[in-house]
Amino acid sequence: MVDHFTPNLGLKWGDHGDYAATGWDATMNADFNILDTAFGGTLNLSLSGGTYNMSQAEASNPVILLSGTLSSDQILTFPALAGRRIIIPSVVMSGHILYVRGNGGTDTNGIYFWQNAPTPYGIVITPSRVYWDYGQIPLGTIIDVPHVGFVGNGWLPCDGRYVSQTLHDLLYAAIGAAYGTSGGNFKLPDYRGMIMACADNLGAIINDPNGGHARGILNSWGVMWGSATVYGAANNTIAIGNMPAHNHPGSVDTGHSHGASQAAHSHGLSAQVLTPAAGPNASAGGGWSFNTVGTTAAQPAVTVNTGNAAIAVAAQGGGSPLNNVQPTQTIVKMMKW
Repeated sequence: MVDHFTPNLGLKWGDHGDYAATGWDATMNADFNILDTAFGGTLNLSLSGGTYNMSQAEASNPVILLSGTLSSDQILTFPALAGRRIIIPSVVMSGHILYVRGNGGTDTNGIYFWQNAPTPYGIVITPSRVYWDYGQIPLGTIIDVPHVGFVGNGWLPCDGRYVSQTLHDLLYAAIGAAYGTSGGNFKLPDYRGMIMACADNLGAIINDPNGGHARGILNSWGVMWGSATVYGAANNTIAIGNMPAHNHPGSVDTGHSHGASQAAHSHGLSAQVLTPAAGPNASAGGGWSFNTVGTTAAQPAVTVNTGNAAIAVAAQGGGSPLNNVQPTQTIVKMMKW
């Protein structure tokens, strides 16, 4: 049959009879902005929950615009075909999830949408499975997003959560159990509050004329050997050995005196005194006698008071942890799955 060409739209299609069997009669809608699905245009599909199996003609549209409000989880299946498609999930999710799977639903992996984000998402369809169209953003890529709390469809937040190994089998094949597994789920890296550093034990610097070597500052291999290690701390209490040599201020005794006291006292004395003899002959010089006289002896009471040197070394330091966080502004890290 003869093909028809429309210069204003740049389209070419066969006569009407070529597509009569598809059930699609008109080549353009009444507003002339959506092509007939038989020619490959935009499919408008309203979803409410449950399972919807697209026909071959519906699935052949390069752009699939989804609308509606979900009352339960939705499974949208492609038939066994191949190609790239654009999905625009303008669906009110109401807390539910939209699963997109291939091969009439036998694809148990596929992809899923859990946010109403009316932006185009590229997907790749094979006869057996639906994938994200990774393009220039390979699976496992980590990006910084300046929207705290926002995570887009096809991305997972690096907040240490556990996700299904079945639904995210390709990502699990990439990072495995490096961060942990539990009950059919594997753990994503937890980068909350972390600063990223390149692994430093990747080997010597290649073709370094100075004989490059592994730095070994962190002794880290990253996660390539099946384990992930966190280094450093936000707050440290330093030990004495980490302190620089220093002095402590103190008060010095520049001199003092000791007090003394002495009470009144007397000194003892004895002497021989010649006195005339007593009696009837005394007046006639009848004789003399020697007598001992004196004062009472006493000890001097002298007391010396004790004195203390007033020398003190002042205590320094409060023992609180040292904050090691450099000036930092937070973002959200997301991983492509």
